[in-house]
Amino acid sequence: MTHRGEPEFHDRTADRLLSQYGGDLAARLDDALDVEAGLREALLQVRHDAAVDRLGWVLDVEAGLRAVLPPLPPSSHTSTRSAHRGDDNRFAWPVGASDRLSLRTNPHVATAYRALTRDIVVDGEYLTGDDARDLDLDLVRALAHDLDHAFTLGVDAERDRGGDFRRGLERVRSLNLALRLDLERGTGRNHNGNRDHPHAIARDLDRVRAMIRVLDRIRARSRRQGASLGLLLDRAHSRARDLELALGRAGSDRVLTSTIVNIRVHEVARAIGMVLDRVAPALDLDSVHAFINDFTSADLRAVDLDGLDLAGVRWSETGTRWPAAVDVEELKSRSEETPPCSGIWVVRSGTATVRGLPVDMGS
Repeated sequence: MTHRGEPEFHDRTADRLLSQYGGDLAARLDDALDVEAGLREALLQVRHDAAVDRLGWVLDVEAGLRAVLPPLPPSSHTSTRSAHRGDDNRFAWPVGASDRLSLRTNPHVATAYRALTRDIVVDGEYLTGDDARDLDLDLVRALAHDLDHAFTLGVDAERDRGGDFRRGLERVRSLNLALRLDLERGTGRNHNGNRDHPHAIARDLDRVRAMIRVLDRIRARSRRQGASLGLLLDRAHSRARDLELALGRAGSDRVLTSTIVNIRVHEVARAIGMVLDRVAPALDLDSVHAFINDFTSADLRAVDLDGLDLAGVRWSETGTRWPAAVDVEELKSRSEETPPCSGIWVVRSGTATVRGLPVDMGS
């Protein structure tokens, strides 16, 4: 006969034993483990993060970093008023003193700078419509040179790729030529630089704006064909925008003067960029003078001065370091201290002596 209650008896016995041994195990684990310490360890990271957050409210981390790290070099946005300190890193890209000394005698840079100095207002005198027309012609002729060069580079690069680039450049060249012929015919202007013929300015502005639109379209393509072509068309586009500004000026003589001088400054910067095959530096009237002439803290000891035109160079008795061959006392006799007793000298035109070797100071 089968005992039906036997399995139930065994189950109750197993449950009782498990309960007894489980309680004993838990008691022994309580003695061996520190549960609160484990919780503290698990919460350590959370409390650390909270502490850091609270410190952020009371500590100025950026100020601390500024105190222990060296200062950053001046950026391209540094005020150009610092240009007179003679720091060659103050421009949009660093240009050494020896390079600047060579650039100031480069024909393109020298021509642009002479035009600027000629058009700067002195003693309250204002520029005239003839000065405005000269600026227009200078821009149109320089633009023609850019476009001719770009056409040569661009057509060679675009060979067997279709004619869109070529057709675009031909259109810009045609518009520029028409504008140049119109200006060279000597269309009259009044004292504000405006055309005597009411429709002339509108027609020429339409031509320039059409050139700008085409240049906008082909510049993106030019960058895929080489950096030099891209820089060239960027310079052409910049000149076209200044030409638009020059042709569209209106109002008082003072507005006309400011426009002409600003565009002349841009022309100097573009000439510098062209010679160095780089993006034109960002210069204003003060910093362009400093770039060309300020060598008051320059190290020129490694520069070969033979044949260099130093007329207009600003130098310091204590800050400028000349080659050993330069006769500084002779150079002083060819310079003017400006202002008096400042120790800052400006080289006059003439010839200075480099220990037996004459150096051209301009004519």
